[in-house]
Amino acid sequence: MPPRKMRIPVTTGIRKSTFRLSSDSWLRVEKAYRSEIPSDVRDRIEEATRDYLQLVEMEQNAAPMASASNEISDTRKAAQALIERLTAIHGCKSDVHSFVGHLISQRLKLSTRWPLSDHLADLIRGLEQLASALSDVDANGARESALAETAGARVERNGVPIPLSPKAAKAYASAAYKAKAVAIQSGGTQQVGEAWKVWVRKVWSALKEAGLPAGRTKLPNNPLFRIISALQDELSSGRKTTKRPTEASLADAIYEATRLP
Repeated sequence: MPPRKMRIPVTTGIRKSTFRLSSDSWLRVEKAYRSEIPSDVRDRIEEATRDYLQLVEMEQNAAPMASASNEISDTRKAAQALIERLTAIHGCKSDVHSFVGHLISQRLKLSTRWPLSDHLADLIRGLEQLASALSDVDANGARESALAETAGARVERNGVPIPLSPKAAKAYASAAYKAKAVAIQSGGTQQVGEAWKVWVRKVWSALKEAGLPAGRTKLPNNPLFRIISALQDELSSGRKTTKRPTEASLADAIYEATRLP
């Protein structure tokens, strides 16, 4: 099965699948499965397969979570840089800043503020809130900050202060990164391979609830393996596919998929 990769939970522009198996295809599936499959079970399996095809396309087209992490970090840095510039203008750090501030104050009228309030100060406070919110999920920034904190840091060993090793500094930064990454993931994720597991469980449930053979083991040639393998053969017919997994690895993947709650 493809490696699991964490991706953002949003994928737009994916069309609903219209997949259906032909009568000949079902005969091949039943032959491999070694049992007839009633029409209502066929319908459930086809519906599960349509959902799978749509979800797997969403998985494959979703942007990696790392891209969201980079966007957060870059936006936070941009907001912080703008805060610094606007603060200098608001504080009249120089004649130029004072003049620019005068021009801004004549034209900046935020619709959500009172007419006579300090609109530039309000804007700076809003940007500070934005930067703070972004810092809560800025995994890259957390790693950079952690590494900066370790620069020149010393630890005691046998009563003697020695520089923190690069390995220890890297581990510290990695821990900071993971803590913020969890916050990003709280918004949801997609993982390559998850749609396939859901599909296997739906097919398995359809067979079990109909009282059809649905046994599975970590070894090939069990009922669930036979039908999943046959269905995958039909799905891959006429399509570009990755290298087919071995029977043993496919049987193991099917078994693991059905172990999940």
